[in-house]
Amino acid sequence: MRRIMFLLVASVLLYGSASGMELKNKTGELAPDFSLVDLGGNTVRLSDYRGKAVVVFFWTTWCLYCREQLVILNEKFDAIAKDGVVLLAVNVGESKVKIESFTRTKNFKFSILSDRDSSVADAYGLLGVPTYFFIDRDGKVRFSRNRFSEGLYKELL
Repeated sequence: MRRIMFLLVASVLLYGSASGMELKNKTGELAPDFSLVDLGGNTVRLSDYRGKAVVVFFWTTWCLYCREQLVILNEKFDAIAKDGVVLLAVNVGESKVKIESFTRTKNFKFSILSDRDSSVADAYGLLGVPTYFFIDRDGKVRFSRNRFSEGLYKELL
């Protein structure tokens, strides 16, 4: 119980301190390429989407704000996809079993990728979760935020 309370307090403090801020790391730079496996066992490479706008969302199962953001993304997914934007949800540091257990009943419409060793998160200079990286058609990071923004993803089009 104390561990759960600690994680809850830590999540609130982290979210509160970062709320709405723009992350300076990687903005304007070429997005680090990665190759991760989705829950279906398929390999997904960021470079496969060159020429398309991509939103990369880093999250964990224990983060309450990440859970809220996943629901929002699922609700907005059809509009995002219709606009031609690719959405990749990258779980950071958790086992496939834990991710599958969490997602089993959620019916997410987008790809759930596993960054078990956090190497991709490290390459992006991730400061915490939730974090979004908005990547333009040229493969450059245009924005990074801790909340989803329809306005920002539309600027990628």
